[in-house]
Amino acid sequence: MPYLRLDIPPPGEAVLAEAASRIPHFVDHREGEVPDGRWKALALHGLGSDKTLGFEAYGVPEAGQADAYQWTDAADLCPATTAYVKTTFPEAQFGRVRLMLLRPGGRIPFHADYSERKLASISIALNHPAGCRFLYRDRGVVHEVPFADGRAFAVNLSYEHSVVNDSQVDRFHFIVHVLRGNAQFRELFLRSFSLYGDPREGVSGQRPVIG
Repeated sequence: MPYLRLDIPPPGEAVLAEAASRIPHFVDHREGEVPDGRWKALALHGLGSDKTLGFEAYGVPEAGQADAYQWTDAADLCPATTAYVKTTFPEAQFGRVRLMLLRPGGRIPFHADYSERKLASISIALNHPAGCRFLYRDRGVVHEVPFADGRAFAVNLSYEHSVVNDSQVDRFHFIVHVLRGNAQFRELFLRSFSLYGDPREGVSGQRPVIG
């Protein structure tokens, strides 16, 4: 399954305003992949607020993630966002939790983050301006994940995917990686699947995108 829409409450305007006010604290993410520093991130939970890559980039063994990942000083700068994450996914054991910024004109090239087919990343749109698209390839055909303001998806990042911001507005999402869920977390996925189904079955009205 390439993605699953999640049945969770939208973050709201306060979280978007908080993210926009913290732009000076963001750092370039995957520097060099997107020209002019248009792809930025801020880690609220991780190895440090400026450490936005995976654990392996910093020499942390996979087995040591749970102990290494902590709430960072950026979490104190973003209390509304942090509270939203904690109340939306109570008792979950988090990996990285990052605010992501794609500036106007930013284009993240197609790439895959891992090889195993799994819904391992939760992406929540604080805003998703007209002209922004989250694209992925499935068997040679390019599709679009139907993001909208406040909408959340569990995304399978083993599919090659790309994000473009052809708007004049900063695009803010945040990404939550959960190392270990609980009964409530599992119930969220089951409830979401019953509501929205597998997009490959046409339940969500997914349509191919050309190009």
